[in-house]
Amino acid sequence: MVGSGGFGRTFSAMDEHIPPKPKCVIKQLYVIDTNRENIIKVVGLFNQESARLDELKHSQISQLLAHFEQENQLYLVQELIVGENLAQELRVQGVFGEAHICQLLKDLLPVL
Repeated sequence: MVGSGGFGRTFSAMDEHIPPKPKCVIKQLYVIDTNRENIIKVVGLFNQESARLDELKHSQISQLLAHFEQENQLYLVQELIVGENLAQELRVQGVFGEAHICQLLKDLLPVL
């Protein structure tokens, strides 16, 4: 497992059905809450994420490769983009200076 959050777990995987066997990421919807209304809401949000990812095409957004249900569990499969996340970069570099923040925003704005 690579990580987990409020409603999901993320796993590193390899697509063995494509000849170069690329690495990918599998996100599993994982809800601990037993409240039926909350589960329905979370499943809806997960499905919305899948639909939006399928529409988005940008080099800085990992491409959706698959969306499926297996044994009553929902999964998203996305391309793996190697690199550090913002929290990791912050731990390594410490507090960002103004120039770094400006550059970060310039990099993010086209994606948004």
